[in-house]
Amino acid sequence: MHLSTSIGKDNNYPPWSYAHYKGNRLSAVGDTRILWVGGDYGPSSKPQFRNNRIVTSKYTIWSFLPKNLFEQFRRIANFYFLCMTVISLTIESPVEPLTSVLPLMFVIAVTALKQSYEDWLRHRSDNEVNCALVTVIRKGIVQDIKAKDVHVGDLVRIMSDADVPCDLVLLSSSNSDGRCYVTTANLDGETNLKTLVCPRILRNLSQPGQLTRLKAQIECEQPTPDLYKFFGKIEIFPNEANTWDANSPLEHTSIKSVRSSQHAYDFDGIALQTMSASSADITLQQYCIDNDITLRRASILDGNVPTNHNRDSSSHRTRMDREADEATSSQTCGSNVNSVMLRETVKRSIVSKQESVLETRLGAGQFDSEFQDTNSSPLGTENLLLRGARLKNTEFVIGCAVYTGQETKLALNSKLTSNKFSTVEKSINSFLLFFLGLLLTEVAVSLAFKYAVEIDGKYSTESYLGEKNDINVSAVLQDLFSFVIIYNYIIPISLYVTIETQKFIGSLFLTWDIELYCEKTNQPAICNTSDLNEELGQVEYLFTDKTGTLTENTMWFRRCSIAGIPYLEDRGKMFQLLADGDERNSIILDTFTPEMEHFLLALALCHSVQVGIGKGHTNNNTNANPIASLDYQASSPDEKALVEASARCGVVFLGEEGDSMSVMMKGRVCHYRKLNTLEFTSDRKRMSVVVQDEDGQIWLYCKGAESSVIPLTDAGPVNDTLQHIADFAMRGLRTLIVCYKKLSVKEYSKLAAQVEQSRQTLSSQRVSIIAASYDKMESSLTLLGATGVEDQLQEGVQETLESLRAAGIKVWILTGDKVETAVNISFSCGHLKPGAQQLYLTGHKSKESCLQTLQIHRNQVSRERLEHYGLVVDGQSLYFALNTSDNHLEAFQDICRACTAVICCRMSPLQKCQVVQLVKGFPEKPITAAIGDGANDVSMIQEAHVGLGIMGKEGRQAVRSSDFAFARFKFLRRILFVHGHWYYIRVATLVQYFFYKNIVFITPQVYYAFSNGFSTQPLYDTMFLTCYNVLFTSLPILIYGLFEQNHPAQTLLDYPQVYKNIRRNVLMSWSSFFQWITFGVWHSVVLYFVPYFMLLDNPVVFFSNTPMEMIAFGTFIFHCVVCVANLKLVLKSHYWTWLFLGSALLVTICGFILVTAIYSIVTTTSMAYVYPVLLGSCTFWLLSLILMLACLVPDCIFSVLQNYTPAAYAKLQKSWKGFGKKKYNHYSLNRSDVQRSSSRHESVSFNSLNVQRLSCS
Repeated sequence: MHLSTSIGKDNNYPPWSYAHYKGNRLSAVGDTRILWVGGDYGPSSKPQFRNNRIVTSKYTIWSFLPKNLFEQFRRIANFYFLCMTVISLTIESPVEPLTSVLPLMFVIAVTALKQSYEDWLRHRSDNEVNCALVTVIRKGIVQDIKAKDVHVGDLVRIMSDADVPCDLVLLSSSNSDGRCYVTTANLDGETNLKTLVCPRILRNLSQPGQLTRLKAQIECEQPTPDLYKFFGKIEIFPNEANTWDANSPLEHTSIKSVRSSQHAYDFDGIALQTMSASSADITLQQYCIDNDITLRRASILDGNVPTNHNRDSSSHRTRMDREADEATSSQTCGSNVNSVMLRETVKRSIVSKQESVLETRLGAGQFDSEFQDTNSSPLGTENLLLRGARLKNTEFVIGCAVYTGQETKLALNSKLTSNKFSTVEKSINSFLLFFLGLLLTEVAVSLAFKYAVEIDGKYSTESYLGEKNDINVSAVLQDLFSFVIIYNYIIPISLYVTIETQKFIGSLFLTWDIELYCEKTNQPAICNTSDLNEELGQVEYLFTDKTGTLTENTMWFRRCSIAGIPYLEDRGKMFQLLADGDERNSIILDTFTPEMEHFLLALALCHSVQVGIGKGHTNNNTNANPIASLDYQASSPDEKALVEASARCGVVFLGEEGDSMSVMMKGRVCHYRKLNTLEFTSDRKRMSVVVQDEDGQIWLYCKGAESSVIPLTDAGPVNDTLQHIADFAMRGLRTLIVCYKKLSVKEYSKLAAQVEQSRQTLSSQRVSIIAASYDKMESSLTLLGATGVEDQLQEGVQETLESLRAAGIKVWILTGDKVETAVNISFSCGHLKPGAQQLYLTGHKSKESCLQTLQIHRNQVSRERLEHYGLVVDGQSLYFALNTSDNHLEAFQDICRACTAVICCRMSPLQKCQVVQLVKGFPEKPITAAIGDGANDVSMIQEAHVGLGIMGKEGRQAVRSSDFAFARFKFLRRILFVHGHWYYIRVATLVQYFFYKNIVFITPQVYYAFSNGFSTQPLYDTMFLTCYNVLFTSLPILIYGLFEQNHPAQTLLDYPQVYKNIRRNVLMSWSSFFQWITFGVWHSVVLYFVPYFMLLDNPVVFFSNTPMEMIAFGTFIFHCVVCVANLKLVLKSHYWTWLFLGSALLVTICGFILVTAIYSIVTTTSMAYVYPVLLGSCTFWLLSLILMLACLVPDCIFSVLQNYTPAAYAKLQKSWKGFGKKKYNHYSLNRSDVQRSSSRHESVSFNSLNVQRLSCS
């Protein structure tokens, strides 16, 4: 008989439970969901939540055509041409409707094919995921089902090295301590192992079969995309089946195991059949043979297994030692079991029994009772297995599905798309509106002239024109739409398709750039979006994090302050420092004081570090010391550095098993029971751990930023420690305060109950309630000391910041570090210059004092405008400046705009975002970029115009949220100065060239209207109208947009001030745009009127002495238009390659001649044999050459006058001199070539000018 947990008339659920009425459902308040563990859905037997089907595709077979067409015609240009097509089909069109239909169909078809292929790949990936087999337990039956059939509440079994199919709350693990290990590389890119644990009240469920008797209810938050946030609670309902006594038989709760193939199986060789009470007993011998990880680590460190000694006296043996001796003397273990291991194991068993006795004793009214009796436990991120994670080093786990399908955190994150738009896109929209206005103007003028001519009656006597039509509404509409159709080609139909193709392929070049590949991390650059390529060439403000971005984020423990005395640590030895802090005057210590041991013990206990042995991870402990064999794994490099430092000094953290933390101190292994962890958050800026030692005493250890910890301290050398922290910060070290607090059992009982109750709160005030309970537990701390950890600068940071300064980019450092630390790092990396005046806005406790300081600084920068200023501001003062009043905000804005460097310290993630918003709101609307490596940088990365991620050691959330990502800060030079520069000049030229070539193409049609009496007679053949944008002018500009380089990469790196020349979207300004339009109009005038007046004088141009007719005249003009438009691009390019020249000259121009000749031969229209006749005329070739020269010679003259006149030379030379004298007085630009600049001047050739590059002395 197997257990069924369906809810029906005879259910065993308490009448007050949610499941008794509704099964799994949303809660009444709507911000949480309630589900029943086991997968029952109430009397309806229907799931109340989504299934686990993953859908990343956009279309189905039935929805593809309508949905794709709808999406494409939402674009203004596509919708415009659709309207033109409809009009041409509904009126008596002057041209064949195919001239509108075919280009539109081509553009739509190309886009549809691209999107359909991409969606087919997504469908294939979805099917692989959805059809993967997953083991679930439903109503006591174990079966394999497809992943898409998993429902909320199902019990899902995950094997080792398998991927998690949905978001699960961990209920049971094959590890006896209720832990499991996962990697989350698919989620956030982190490869280190993460530890998850079962809820505390479920850790007695050591056998999978016990889960079938579990009646529990989970209430948790609604699905959110935040990977690092989850809260809820699990509640177990009293039931006779929920008795987990090891002595009770399981014969009533055995599981009927059935695979989908109908073959029974068991859990990992553990037959889930009837078990007797004796089978639950574990003999001492079996217990000894089990793997004891902690003892194994201790053996490696000390050569043998140490014995426990009393903390105060090494000669005194505790009561546990005596009990262990008695136990080992009466027990016999196998020959392969070391007697010392047996003794230590027994002692640990005794400790466990003592803890059980203590829990029982305290259950009458002390710290466990208040939250254990409720049969509920809070749930957090440490209990949640995320879809996409992979189980490691754990045989199997069983979890309850809480989020499935599109509601999993991975799926919700995949839906987060950027809504950023580049400056070029905005300019394109403006240009399109201008051309639309130009089109309407041409139509209106043509319509007005048409009726003026008809009213004048100039052509009324011509008999071949037929009878004169009456002027009525129908005739006016016919003429209006006819002019619209014949002029509509002025708007380029293939513009968007070409831009999309150019951006997509161009973004690949960034990822393929070998100069952006980091060999150390084996990471190439990543481009998460191709929509913002050109914005890399427009950045004016750069916001950067410090730790992990400017620095290596490889932490080394350097100094500490203990009991008011500063110390220096070097390779496990402690040196006492004198008042001056000079290392040369330090005194080596032979023994540690009790305060020092307590301090190191706090470092070894207060953390979230995991331990392995020989897993291949690197440590800072790389010397011959045996602790190098320990593999400390931590998500925070700071914590790893602190634990390694304590280990080097002899207080070695050996790892955790369940709630037991093992520390070896003076050759003795001590066990501490972890009672509670008050986790670190960016708002709290601290973490605490509550442990119970072997004597039953309870200790709270806390570490964090001094701004958040010092206010909680009541005792200790506060003033001395703060002085030492200031000294550490001035040396560029990252500082933390370490405190402790001793708690009585009664005191902890009360505080722990409040913490537990707050964690189970699911209201909107949950965060503040938890914070209040944490603050209460962490109050009245005793200061132990402080730590100073060094984080070295990355290679090339100085050169990069110098180059950014020369390029006119203002760099702001936004960090959570202390003011002194941030300022020291800023000076060391060349961000703040010694000669710059430093303005401080720090330490303000009121808005009045903040405003007063702002006004003083504002007046100073107004009076002395030529000075260089650097601003330093802390988080509290920044809050007053941004949120108090308009006076504060305006003064702060004026100061920031006058500063060349700004440092914001003690920043929260929200404040980083607010600072970016502040700068984006400046009157000049500058383009901003933000770069960071951690989760706390995501807000500013997403807020900035361009988000840049560093692949650092704090996870990959910043990389996932960024637009571009790379491994080292120094790569920023090449990304901005080379790729950003090239991207911008390519797309700026591409966009304006499209408008230019259509002006050249369609304006002769307007001129022709004056010759045909505005009769809407087309100048060009239908084939020309159809293929001009699609075939005859599309390939060269695409090649140009991919490969153009107006300057070599090394020149752009050596002369970063060139970056200034393209800022503020200068190449797509209205003046630049009208330059292109002016040349387009000039070319159209030459190409139309020169042959027009020549033919008026003598129309006989063919070898057979026949005149050129109208269709030949239009063909001749179109031939010249195609040649001039393509040659114009060739002359515009600075980077001639065989690919580019071949696409413009051979493929396009020669291809046009060949295609047109063939078309003219095979067609039966009026174009029959027209073009071959033209090609046989010498006049045709001579006139074509004259027209091309007349069009393009002025272009060349204008380019020379613009770039190579004495005025242009003087301007360029002035820029070079200013660059040499003022900007670069510390570091050379290209440090790989010149390590330190000298006084020697060297001359280089740049833009065909001999420009003197001054040394950077």
